Amino acid sequence: MKKLYTFLQIALCLDVIYFAASAVYQVWIYTSDPACYIAYSAPWYTELLLTGILSGVIALLLLAALLLVKRKLK
Repeated sequence: MKKLYTFLQIALCLDVIYFAASAVYQVWIYTSDPACYIAYSAPWYTELLLTGILSGVIALLLLAALLLVKRKLK
């Protein structure tokens, strides 16, 4: 159970790091060349919002699993 708990902690950290890196990359691309987003009907941050929602759902699931495993460890 302890290995599973450690794995879930690492997965949660990787999820947060993925979202942060994705956000920095999207903002960097937009600030370097905003003209590339003129042709799109959606705002430039739409992909960032979708990534944030998906990462949030994954983080909530991982937190729930962490709590369950932590209760089993006690």
